[in-house]
Amino acid sequence: MMLILALVSLRTLHTSGDHIVVDCSPDYFTAEIVVDDPKKPCSSFSSPIYTFVDRVKYDGKVIGETSVGRFSYVNIHRFYTELRFAELRIEDELVVKHIYLEFFDGERKELSEREFWLKTQKFFVRFTFDLSDPVVPDMFTKKKYQPFGTPSLIFTPRRKYRILRVVDGENEIWESSDTEYCTCIIVHIYGGINSFIQLLINIKEQYKALYFESKEYSWREIPKDDFYNKLEIASGPAARF
Repeated sequence: MMLILALVSLRTLHTSGDHIVVDCSPDYFTAEIVVDDPKKPCSSFSSPIYTFVDRVKYDGKVIGETSVGRFSYVNIHRFYTELRFAELRIEDELVVKHIYLEFFDGERKELSEREFWLKTQKFFVRFTFDLSDPVVPDMFTKKKYQPFGTPSLIFTPRRKYRILRVVDGENEIWESSDTEYCTCIIVHIYGGINSFIQLLINIKEQYKALYFESKEYSWREIPKDDFYNKLEIASGPAARF
């Protein structure tokens, strides 16, 4: 009776919010964690203690398999829907082993703990542009121009970098969806009572411009005409584009 209840529990276990599915394999005492693709770029999953997880899959492919112990924890990092890094923890009685993996161009590479930490830190830092912090020189090009009364700055990420978030300290200005990224940031005025920036967004190779205004460090998106009218008052005659 207890065995039947355990099997029923194992077969029906799922947490839809985190897109985790635990599915029994035919021998009843092994299972696999199938990691679906929620929008979060980083997700962690823990398997219940009464499951014996011996396989971890992502997008239908096995990324980890063990015949000794069970996978008790999985931490994944993805770029859009593409898996880039994974940390897998195997527990066998009192022994705990961590496996650190990198995925790129279809290749799977095992890393040391330090390599994994350094690469994942770089992986996430490069996706956020913070107006309040200095820009890392090798990540962006910076160019001055003056279409308005006040000089402006154009920040463009180098080819291998894509901006997925734009923030001003703790204040989020813009965050990408699954199919878009920011290709250019134009800072017209920053600091003081009013700030004005433009973002050029790539959406499946189609581009659109977004316009943002900050009043006392509270950012909001505004229509193009309102943006130029306010910018003209704040900085001088505007050359629209």
